[in-house]
Amino acid sequence: MLFSTARSERHLHVSAGGLVRWLRKRGITADADGLLGPNELKIKLRRKARKAKLLGHSGAAPGGDDGISTRWICVNLGTLGYSVEETEMESGDGRFSGFGTPRLGTTVVVQIFTDAKRKELDLETLWSRILKRSGNAQILDDLEYPDLGSEDLPSSTIGTASRDLSSPSQRRFFSTSIRQSASVNTSHGSLADQVTETPSGGADISRVNEPVAHDVGRENTVLDGLETHLSSLSREQAIQELEALQFSESHPSEFMSSWRLAVEALPSTQSWRHRLSLHVAGQRLGARGYTLSGLRDLVKEMQLSGIQATRQQYVTVLQAIYYNPNGGAQLKEQSELALSFLETLYARGEAVIAHDVIVGVLEALIRSGAKDDETMKLRSTLENLMVEAQLPYMGEALLMRLLHAYASEGNWDKFWDTWRMPPRFRVARSAEAYLYIYTLMARSRHQSRCIDTVRWCFQEMLNEDPPVRPEGDVLVALRECIRIADPRAEQVAKTVVVKDEESQNAANREFVRLTRLLDSSHF
Repeated sequence: MLFSTARSERHLHVSAGGLVRWLRKRGITADADGLLGPNELKIKLRRKARKAKLLGHSGAAPGGDDGISTRWICVNLGTLGYSVEETEMESGDGRFSGFGTPRLGTTVVVQIFTDAKRKELDLETLWSRILKRSGNAQILDDLEYPDLGSEDLPSSTIGTASRDLSSPSQRRFFSTSIRQSASVNTSHGSLADQVTETPSGGADISRVNEPVAHDVGRENTVLDGLETHLSSLSREQAIQELEALQFSESHPSEFMSSWRLAVEALPSTQSWRHRLSLHVAGQRLGARGYTLSGLRDLVKEMQLSGIQATRQQYVTVLQAIYYNPNGGAQLKEQSELALSFLETLYARGEAVIAHDVIVGVLEALIRSGAKDDETMKLRSTLENLMVEAQLPYMGEALLMRLLHAYASEGNWDKFWDTWRMPPRFRVARSAEAYLYIYTLMARSRHQSRCIDTVRWCFQEMLNEDPPVRPEGDVLVALRECIRIADPRAEQVAKTVVVKDEESQNAANREFVRLTRLLDSSHF
């Protein structure tokens, strides 16, 4: 049994069909279960595209079986050495038990999956256990191969420059290709050595370079440490390092030398996530050379090379695509790249209409500061999609990210509409949510917003299930919010003595009574 992975649903059928035709030309009878022929696949894809276009106009989420997404094709090459002659059959004790056809020969089967389906079924683990139980524990897993020498390693492109993807010898496509070792002997700088030992990035880059032997795990650790070191720098220093990595060839810095050596020692499929992280950092800081074109090259490399990434990395790519839109043709170009990327995610079995995708794109659009008609229309479409798609509750982490994005642009109507989302799903807010909103409003130093926040949120927190008590950090943030809403409330609550109408009115002030209630701790 051979296992292979296709990079998409379309590639699954095209590859399986090509394999079957190749085998039949050589006289091997091969059958493929789950295979769609070329014409049938074209018709179904055309119908699916037409349906997706209609659903896109209506705002509804696609669902149900589309007749294409099998995600798994089994190609059976038949049994070699199979005998059709009947023979006498014997039972376990050697006595005659009848006639039949003995199971002889070897059956060859090729299992072709999309990556998500392969992980879901995990047939390798299943058959490994069966073989071990049968006493054949010496069979190696199909992913285990002897390491190659350093001369067989592919060259890696630095940063986000365009890559030559036309040469198969320079890239690996799927898990059926040989896993290559990155055990090369280079001379890493002291910064690389230090970030491996101290990931915090506080490295003294003045030390002399020392020769070190590297492996894949070490190179990944070095690159992770260099990314942490970059994030610890000031904005100006980080931009200087990033731009030097793109443009400067002479007088390389310690960071540049260590980064390039580590990236060159890794296969491109393993260095991709580090190059993506660096490009996104450069794009957010506004460094020269980190443009949409460079991000497009990274996306194309992921699509053509079948690079698998985490869900968070997928969302990061979408956010980076929409970062700093200028509207018009630029936004159209970004949307085309985003749609191509989303099609790849859908083909890999990833959820496309999901809260993390929508919130991630909304965050990028909001933080870009673009207010042109096309950008605002896209934002409105995404906000409506969250409602019309009937998705489950997004969770508090995503909720607070969206709240923070709306607060950063001063869109308080959308802010409060998002804040009221949990009760619609019958979900209680946590103490962290109330701590966040009280702290946010107190830092704004805006009196009317603090007044509204205390009036609305104090009663809501007591009515949560379970109730959120005003204690600890929540109480501290609430008191700070009250001080801004009514600067004299705390002093009046401590000193007022009711003896006439004026003192009675002072004692009955809204935030004075609330302060006295908090002091009494009667909840």
